[in-house]
Amino acid sequence: MKYLSWSILAPLSLFALNNPVVVLADGTFQAFQEFQQAEVNTFGEATIQTQSLSSLSTSGEVTDKFESSVKTASGKSSAINQGIGVFKESIDDTQNALNAPRKVKNNAVELYNALDALEQVLKTIGFIPYAKPVTKVVNQGVKRLKPLAKKAKDTANRVHRKVDPFLRKTYKVEDKVNKLRSNISKVIYTENSLLDKVKQSEKMFPQLDSARDALTGGFITPVNQFNDMQDSTLTVINTGKKQTESLRKILSSLSDLADAIDDVTDVLGPIKAPLLEIKKALDFEVCLFFCVSISDVLNNPVLKAFNFLVEAILNPIIGGITIPGFPTSIPGMDVLDRVEQQFAEIERAMDNGINFFTDAALEVLEYSTKFEGFEREIANLRP
Repeated sequence: MKYLSWSILAPLSLFALNNPVVVLADGTFQAFQEFQQAEVNTFGEATIQTQSLSSLSTSGEVTDKFESSVKTASGKSSAINQGIGVFKESIDDTQNALNAPRKVKNNAVELYNALDALEQVLKTIGFIPYAKPVTKVVNQGVKRLKPLAKKAKDTANRVHRKVDPFLRKTYKVEDKVNKLRSNISKVIYTENSLLDKVKQSEKMFPQLDSARDALTGGFITPVNQFNDMQDSTLTVINTGKKQTESLRKILSSLSDLADAIDDVTDVLGPIKAPLLEIKKALDFEVCLFFCVSISDVLNNPVLKAFNFLVEAILNPIIGGITIPGFPTSIPGMDVLDRVEQQFAEIERAMDNGINFFTDAALEVLEYSTKFEGFEREIANLRP
């Protein structure tokens, strides 16, 4: 063990004995106590053998460990700050993409109404023998598509009803995240200021390694606890970012679905127009000795004599009808089920995030205050 020999003149020793000295470091205080208990020799000197101050501690190793923990904390805080920025961008993009469910709902309603109108026309003209080659194809298509359109309409309505409440939650999460980011900025400043203060103390007072170690040793645990808290916060931020990105991709797919529904509706236009012409032709009147409508002729066996006139009117209309390829499905319908399920999952995550980020913002601020206290204690450390 290394020893330090102190030889101090008796008058100085008497002054020291009569004047208490405040020393922050435990090791320094112990050395001072041993000096008080020393005997003054015949030469008027107080001679004691005591341990070297450097041997009373790890000579700065604890402080080095503390600095390392604070540097780690500062790095994690910067990662949180950056992560919040990316998360906010993802929330903003998701908010912009929330128009897609509304578009799907509107287009699905339009398609359903178009199919319903076609179905009504078919009921009116379906009995006409001349029209059966046309009406049969259209009727099969309508029966196949209408249930799909109804499902798209109903599901899109349910999703659309969730949009406004969900949008309000994204704004609330964004507000909480902004508060967390503001407090993280404060703690980053405090962390860097604390590191500067430790370095300054080491440079100005290298002889206080033991005192600094005794002081910073008690600071390490809170800093490590803060680092654990920061790990949890970063995990929640990254999870939220992934969830919003996933939702945004599905919402993008909803836009594709809205376009696909619109395309199907567009195909129905050229099909519906000639059928309406047939329906309109039923109201035409044929006159010989008296006038009757084509519909009356077709529905009344007694008026069969007028069939040649009916054929003359309907055949050109029916013969001129070209039925385009009738859609057999609506591409991308499965995305509606997925977006409805994911909305429910992310909505729950948003609720949890609101509470988590509220607590995290307060906790970060508490640690910032603690670090300011550590900084003051280190700044007050003097020989």
